[in-house]
This record gives sequence, structure tokens and C-alpha cells, in this order.
Amino acid sequence: MYQGYMAAGKMISNFATCCIVLLRGTCALSELSVKILAQKRVEPLHRLLSSLQTTLYPPTANVDVEIHVDQLPSEGFHLWSRRSARDIEQREKVLELSDNFVRNWSHGNARVVKLEKWHGVRGMWLACADPGLYGEEFSRFVIFEDDVELSTAWYVFPQL
Repeated sequence: MYQGYMAAGKMISNFATCCIVLLRGTCALSELSVKILAQKRVEPLHRLLSSLQTTLYPPTANVDVEIHVDQLPSEGFHLWSRRSARDIEQREKVLELSDNFVRNWSHGNARVVKLEKWHGVRGMWLACADPGLYGEEFSRFVIFEDDVELSTAWYVFPQL
């Protein structure tokens, strides 16, 4: 597994790097969907969304963004599950931040997918990576967790 990858002078996430490296050389990335996994971490998500906004996109780029916001686990459902008032408030802030981002996204379509039941990180990855779930059998996408900050060149890097 990759331990990290330098792209335009910034380190990007291990697993996200694998996704980007797999895309390298396979296509012209004129159309790409970005899927973001989030739940209750406002500041890391803000960094990721800001880095998406400041990315250097070519004029022909069409980048659709889906922000998947997981539900909090039910009380007692998971060994470590606790639904504190702070967690509920943080998730609401994530939803608000996501809605604001969607309204201002100008490089393609954007939407927030508000999950009604808890999936966990693994479940969210599997659901986002299932092309039949959202009718994306022939589309290209990359998945980022909310704690990733992207280089401004992440989009053009796989095309080099």
C-alpha cells in the first residue's frame, strides 16, 4: 500500500492516492465525479472543500461532487456509539457546510446525500463504490474521506 504521494509539493492521503494513481493514464479527465465521505468533522471537511474550490481545473472540466454525510450510530448499536448533543450539533454543521458548498460549486453538478441510517466508514466506501447504486456504471469517480486536503494540481496530475 502507498504510504503517501507527493503531488505539486503537498502530501495527499494514502487511500485517496491509490484511487488517483489508478486513474492515471486511463482517460482524459474531462468528466469526473468526486465523492466525499463525511459525518461530524467540520474543520477537516472545510479544508477538503476549500481545496476542491482552489483546484486548478481546465476550462473543459466537468467535476460533479457528491457529499455523503453518514448518520450517527444508534445508541448501543456499536461498542463505541454515543449520540451526544455535541455529535448531533457537529453533524448539523457538516450538513450546513455541505449545503453551502453545493450552492456555490461552479465546475459541475453537486449534491448532498444525507444518509438516513448509519453506515460507518466501510459501509460508506462500499456504497459509494457501487456503480449500480446511483446509476453510474460507466462513470469515473474518486472517493475522498473528509480528512483529506488536496493539492491544487490533484486534478491535472493523473493526466501528466
